[in-house]
Amino acid sequence: MSAAHDDFEKNIALIIRRSREKRGLSKNKLAEISGLSQRAITYIETQRSSPSIRTIVCVVSAMGIKLSDVISAAEEGISNPQ
Repeated sequence: MSAAHDDFEKNIALIIRRSREKRGLSKNKLAEISGLSQRAITYIETQRSSPSIRTIVCVVSAMGIKLSDVISAAEEGISNPQ
C-alpha cells in the first residue's frame, strides 16, 4: 500500500472516532444505531480493519454525516468534517 492510501485510511478512522466523540456517542451506542458490533467500531477506529464502503456508510449515516463529506475530508487530511 502507498503512503497516501495509509493516510486516507488513517483519516477515515480519525473522522469516525472524532465525529462519534463530538456527538457524545459511546462505541456501544454507535454500534447499536449503525447495526454493527462494538468490536467492529473499535477495529475501524483503531485501524485494525479496513472497512468496506458499505460499512463506512452504515457508521457515518448513523451519525448523520454524508459519505461524500467523509471522503472529501479524508482526502484533504481533515480529520473532522462536521
